[in-house]
Amino acid sequence: MLKYNPTTSLREIHKLSYQELHDRLKASEPEWVCRRLGLHLGQVATLAAGGGTGKTWLALDLLQALGTGSPILGHTPPRPYSTLLLDRERGYVNTERRYMQLASGRGPGRRSRDWLDPRVNYYGDPLTIDSDKGFQEFTDVTDGYEIIIIDSLSKVFSDILSDSSARYMQRVRDLAHDRNCLFFFLHHTSQATMRGQNDQSPATQGKGNQAYTDNVDLLLVAKENSKRGVISATPGKEVLVTRGKANDVEVAPLVYLIEGERGGDTCLREMPVKTKEQQETQREATRQSEIITLVARHPGRFKRSQLPTELGRNRQVVLKEVRELVEAGHLEERDDSKLYPAPHTTE
Repeated sequence: MLKYNPTTSLREIHKLSYQELHDRLKASEPEWVCRRLGLHLGQVATLAAGGGTGKTWLALDLLQALGTGSPILGHTPPRPYSTLLLDRERGYVNTERRYMQLASGRGPGRRSRDWLDPRVNYYGDPLTIDSDKGFQEFTDVTDGYEIIIIDSLSKVFSDILSDSSARYMQRVRDLAHDRNCLFFFLHHTSQATMRGQNDQSPATQGKGNQAYTDNVDLLLVAKENSKRGVISATPGKEVLVTRGKANDVEVAPLVYLIEGERGGDTCLREMPVKTKEQQETQREATRQSEIITLVARHPGRFKRSQLPTELGRNRQVVLKEVRELVEAGHLEERDDSKLYPAPHTTE
């Protein structure tokens, strides 16, 4: 929106031409680097999630897309940016492997190139922010970069719940605004931990994590939406990203699929966000499929009352599904009270 300037009277604003108003509005808009995630220059953002959720895949794909000006999750950056990964978690070799998988997933020939594009940079030396000396080093290391991704937040702060951390995070925020750059922190935790709800200390219970809930512009929370792969942090996983807090942007829920083969070409693809009704319909279909499959493998072995224990599911829910399947003719309950697949299901 048009920013209010107390030195400009309403009469002067009314005298502005349409083009002048358009130019002022455009000038007040932030430079969006990924509109879908609510990320823009001059911002401090955090992506919080439990370990193995898949947030590092998103961060590396974001690093690559913004450094090369390539599309990500339906958004094409307006230009390539000078980007820096400040890595305190995985090390160069592991990061290089994942980066190359994503590079190959973007198109043929990318794997033969140097893993870091000219505008994408890596820094893996130990670094902490919550001291004057450490913050000065952080300021020097990140100087000249427009996009800085830090993995992870807890490794660059000695005590994530301290008042000292809150002060230094405010300085990071001031730095982002002064330089018009984006600091994007990854945080290995849940939203509850971010708000201090898991802290049982009387001194901090309910206080929340001041360093991050008060001093970031955008907080995104990621969780696994559904497992499609066997191992949690490998391709085949759906991840749901929602807004935990946003000062100046609206962020709609986002689901992305980490698509590819383990160790091979990998890409991130946005998936439709299902409503609660659609999710329940999908769960119901899954439960009914499990029941039909079990009965088809062991015809006449189970009574209706035995299925909840065999499937390890809620008794009332399973009995309801079995009743509906029998009534619909998908299962057959004979005189011995045992369940059999309906004739048409075995043909």
